[in-house]
Amino acid sequence: MAVRRKRVKKHPDRQQIQLKETLIFLVKLLALAVPMHLVMLLSIGMTPLQEAASSELSWALRGLGYTVERDGFMFSVSGGRTEPFVFYIVEDCTAWKTMLFLAALIVAVPAVAWKRRVVGIALGLPALWLLNLARNVSVVLIERSWGYETAMAMHDWLWKLGMILAVLLLWLVWWRWVRHSERAAKRARPHFKQRKEQ
Repeated sequence: MAVRRKRVKKHPDRQQIQLKETLIFLVKLLALAVPMHLVMLLSIGMTPLQEAASSELSWALRGLGYTVERDGFMFSVSGGRTEPFVFYIVEDCTAWKTMLFLAALIVAVPAVAWKRRVVGIALGLPALWLLNLARNVSVVLIERSWGYETAMAMHDWLWKLGMILAVLLLWLVWWRWVRHSERAAKRARPHFKQRKEQ
């Protein structure tokens, strides 16, 4: 007589669930990096963003009392030193990569309502845009006060690291808000059920 063994359904433990969610997050993040690489590979221009960044930078520098001559994305800033500071606003000066990466981080998180993702993106992108404007203004201010080498060191090292940290910080703040609001919603559900039963 053959004895049939009962199949026992194994429920994944918490660690397996976390590993699966991490894998899903990383796969989504890699997939969402494709648009950035396509833009760079196909040399798609960021002219509208360059125009916006140039206009705002020009407005901010004039507001600080500098003489600004602008020809498209080429700037000549006078004031503070004898020779003007001449520079060009390239596509990377618009923070488009950091904004895209923040959006990708937010979208890649599994099991989050789209409403919460939209809130994160809608608040995070303008924050990065303003931080980038501050970055561009500070590079000019540093050049006018301490010279070209110091300004480029700030631009090439400190601000690049600062923008990366800003993206991670904004993402972590958003993620904490999502977790807090989900916990609050779970705590409110039993209370809502009890009221409904009464």
